[in-house]
Amino acid sequence: MVEGLWAVSFNSNLQMYGTGVLVLDSEKRVLGGDAGYYYVGKYWLTESDAVVQAEIDVIRYEPSSISVFGNLNNFRIMFQGQISDKEFTCTGTVSNIEGLKIEVKGTKKV
Repeated sequence: MVEGLWAVSFNSNLQMYGTGVLVLDSEKRVLGGDAGYYYVGKYWLTESDAVVQAEIDVIRYEPSSISVFGNLNNFRIMFQGQISDKEFTCTGTVSNIEGLKIEVKGTKKV
């Protein structure tokens, strides 16, 4: 069961690091955020429930915040990776911005 509250850490290929929280709910929605951005999206699992994919919109709400990709107001990330009921590791790319990549690690809290 992957639904719940997750603490996440992420780093980009621009050598920037961040942390935040995600909620994965039973309707396959992703909600979350950090000090300057909020996250809204959807996720789905493979038949074996061992691989997760997600599409998440990241929107800046704090004007002075800088993302792990630099000074962006909003962007969409496509993720894929391994997931269990306690942790996940995913890699992703930013839609429509070539060359931007991210790694995300999550630990389930609740």
